[in-house]
Amino acid sequence: MVASAGYPKGEETRQRILNVALTAFGEASFKAVTTRRIAEAAGVSLPTLQYYFGDKEGLYRACAEAIVERYRRHTTGAAAQAAKALKEDRSAETARAHLKAVIGALAGFLVGSKEAERWAQFVARELRDPGPAFEIL
Repeated sequence: MVASAGYPKGEETRQRILNVALTAFGEASFKAVTTRRIAEAAGVSLPTLQYYFGDKEGLYRACAEAIVERYRRHTTGAAAQAAKALKEDRSAETARAHLKAVIGALAGFLVGSKEAERWAQFVARELRDPGPAFEIL
């Protein structure tokens, strides 16, 4: 069972572990990375990591879910507006305008954050060598 953070310090700890894990899993394969290494780099005990994520696969899947959640947060609005607009007006001009908006939102997600490089490494590694997060991504 995976715990959810119920207070700000808990969420801070959970996020710190996720950030370290995203970097570690981006740099090395799922098999090569250990939870002990992640816990040490995040400055937490192994039981603390297990409290938040269960096991290594749970942590890995949480990394993928965090990336997908951020992607959705950045792109869902533009995609929903495009879908609505295209139902009402199927003109090429409308399609181009909304495609630009969707691509802009995607670009903002990919380059608008310091975290984007870690996300890209994680996703690229998962696509090259599918593992526990492939279905999530």
